Amino acid sequence: MKIEKIESYPPLTIDEQETVLTWDAKERAWHICTDYPAHARKYEVELDESKTVKKGYRDGALVMIDGYLDESAYTVRIGKKRHYSDEQRAKMAERLKIAREKK
Repeated sequence: MKIEKIESYPPLTIDEQETVLTWDAKERAWHICTDYPAHARKYEVELDESKTVKKGYRDGALVMIDGYLDESAYTVRIGKKRHYSDEQRAKMAERLKIAREKK
């Protein structure tokens, strides 16, 4: 495991911050690079530390990560957002209500 720490990662404007998730066919793993602090904190624990990882800090706080996701803990899927009619939502709410009452 090799962790490279960047202690004084430069400040970025909100327009410059991004999260990039790519499939690396050679490594057969998802690569994540983000300098959006909330995403860096969220995905830090999911990094595969058997591979090289970069972490950027500003004033002691994690603001950037660059590494591979641990594929035993994460899978990445992209799906269509579902749109329900009012009638469908009402039916789902009724089913959920019945299920909760059974407990």
